[in-house]
Amino acid sequence: MSEESNAMTFKAAATSVYTEDGVLTVAFADSMSADPENYLILQQEVPRAADNREDDYYFELNDRSMSGEGGFKRANLDHGDLVIVLAEALAKKYAFSSIRIRDVQSTCDVEALRESLHSVFDNTGCLFED
Repeated sequence: MSEESNAMTFKAAATSVYTEDGVLTVAFADSMSADPENYLILQQEVPRAADNREDDYYFELNDRSMSGEGGFKRANLDHGDLVIVLAEALAKKYAFSSIRIRDVQSTCDVEALRESLHSVFDNTGCLFED
């Protein structure tokens, strides 16, 4: 089974990137409502020490029951989509191997998003390739 064949997928209607109280937040949602059905929130303390390689980014997917620190294997921007591949333990826990957020390029400045995703994932166990 390929990593893409068992993906949790939704189309981005909104992307938000901001820093508050030393925490960078990158969020994607499938609607502009205050309570979207599908969303992904990524958070990372900034600035991070360059030698800190812990998986200390936080994620929340659709609700707090699917949240935690670390657990992603790799992430990349693929033709305007954000694709995140889960590490094996997380994939078993959630019964899907990846997350695909379609059409993020239409909801934000892609270069600013790339920089923010590097800030979230660099020096963690998740390899971000842009």
